[in-house]
Parts: sequence; C-alpha cells; structure tokens
Amino acid sequence: MVWWMVVDGLRTAVQIMSSSGSRSATESRPLINVGHCKTELVGHKSIVALLRMRDQAKILAAQMRNDQLMSGLNPAIIYAVARLESEFCDHIGNFKCISGTGFWLGKATSSSRYFVTNRHNVDPTVNFGNNPNLKLHSLRIEHRLYDGPMRRPLSDTRFFECDLQASKLRWSKECDVAILFNPVFEIDQGEFKYQKLIPISEVADTDFLSIKLTIMDSVSFLGYPGSGNNKWWDTACNLAIARTASIASIPNRTFVNPSVIWKNIVLVSGLSFSGSSGSPVLSFQKGVPTGRGLSNPSYVAPKLIGIMSGHWWDDSSTPEMYKHTGLSYFTRSTSILDLINTYELEPGDH
Repeated sequence: MVWWMVVDGLRTAVQIMSSSGSRSATESRPLINVGHCKTELVGHKSIVALLRMRDQAKILAAQMRNDQLMSGLNPAIIYAVARLESEFCDHIGNFKCISGTGFWLGKATSSSRYFVTNRHNVDPTVNFGNNPNLKLHSLRIEHRLYDGPMRRPLSDTRFFECDLQASKLRWSKECDVAILFNPVFEIDQGEFKYQKLIPISEVADTDFLSIKLTIMDSVSFLGYPGSGNNKWWDTACNLAIARTASIASIPNRTFVNPSVIWKNIVLVSGLSFSGSSGSPVLSFQKGVPTGRGLSNPSYVAPKLIGIMSGHWWDDSSTPEMYKHTGLSYFTRSTSILDLINTYELEPGDH
C-alpha cells in the first residue's frame, strides 16, 4: 500500500509493508523523495525512516526560509524606529536644536511603553557644555498613521511634542542612554496614537552579550542619518534606513578609548553619521532556525544589542566624505535594561 503525505510542503510517497513483507504484483518499489535524497523503505523500518525524512524536510524548509532573509530580523521592526527633535534654550533666549533617532520598546505583560534614545540627544550638558544655562525646552517625537484593524502602516506622519512636566525622562549617569517612560504629549495623538513596539524580551541581556555575541558578527542599525540640511532617509514615507556593520571589539566587555567618554561601549566597523544617534543596533541570527518540534542548540536568534552612540572622524582628511574613519560605536543593551529596572517604579509613581 502506498501512502502519500505532505511534509512541510514536500509530497512524499511511503509504502507500508504487510507483516509478511510481501508486495502486490502491481505495486512498484516505493521511494521517499526529500530534496535530492531518495531512501528505499523496507519492512517495519519504514516508519522510522519516514520520521527521519520528516525531520530532514523541516530543516530543509527552515533553511529555505532562512535564505530568504539571512539576518533573521523581522522587517516590520523599522516601524518601531522614529525621528526626534530636541530644542534647548537658555535664560536669555539662545536656542540650540538636535535631530536624531529613537525607538519604542514595550512589555507583553503590561501597557508600559518606553521611548529610547541617546542621552546626548536630550541632555544639553553633553553637546553644549560650554553653556551650562541651556535646558531642554521641547522634545518632539514623530508618530505614524496606521490603517484598519490590521494596523497597516501608512506614509502619513506627524510630530507630537512631549509634555516634559508630565513625562518621566531619565538618563544614565555614565552611559549614552535616555528613556521616556510612558511619555505624555501636549495634545492627544488621536488617530496617530498607535505605535509599533519592539518587545522588551528581544533586548539582549548580559548572558547573550557574553556568550552568544562574538567579534566580527554581523549587525544592522536603523536610523535617520543626514548631513546638515541633507536628509538621507526615505522622505516620502519618512522611514528609517538600515545600515550594516560588524562587531569590531570584544562584546563581552566595554571598549575603552580616550576619545570615548561613555561606558558600556562596543566598537563596530560601520558608517554611523549625524542623525543616526539613537538607532537600535540589531544582531543577525546565527545558524538555522528549526520548525516546531525540533531544536538546533547552535542556533542564535537575532536580538536588539544596543543603541548607536557615535563615530570617529579623521579631521585631517579632505574632502569631507573621507573624514569618516569607518569606525562607530554603540552602547550595549544592558544599559537600557538597567535604566528601566532602576527608574520604572520610583517613589510617587503609580
């Protein structure tokens, strides 16, 4: 008797033998075909062989899916990345402005939302230390419009100003990370209220950075770079752009250099520019993800491993396009988790 089965999209022929091992005269000798492998089934070993072929088919199908997107990253993560505009003012009316990047995090177990960016995007003492009277005057975050119950992202975006008195903004003392906890806005966002969130469970912890991530691993970061008034992102839909890089320093320890004032840093070989500050940095998957019921101990899922914090210029180079050394650095994701754990529930919070 010949049975036909579909295993992860592959039609497979299986002949189940009678207890005597005989075949009818009209039945041909059956083969299981999985990819380019052909295995003849004999006697009661057929079921064991079938299960083995099924597992091979699942791994093959997983490999095919893996080939379609080698990074393993969900492309929809781009909609959790947003532009921000910070304005600083002193007591006599001097203004300074910064444009950068940030991203939204959320917990599956609560309604908490966190907007994550760099400290240097919101703290005037970092970029404008020569004017200690500057204070953060306004902070605006770009929101996107989504359509229908399926939340289809549209090209329409709008900036909303944070109510800095009602919002809780905290930053690290030693690391280039700042977080708005459940930000409150000056006006209701209305139909722009919904925002895509990166699950906080996808943020890499110490164990991941120490064990799973290694030097020369591939990473990507998404942000809104530019130069002066030149915008390098998709201005029709106001979408961030992705750039690739590779880990250039040992990620289980902080990179130390006199030119970097921050702690908990990892160096990358990649081109971060002005406006990229605050971009989420994401590691690529390693190995082959398996289907349900299977495991691959060597597989490493992609994670959010940090936030882009800066880059090096070679001031002696001309023209300007050659000034970038090709080296950038990001703050490790443990600084994000530490900040959330430290300030999520402070005295007076409800």
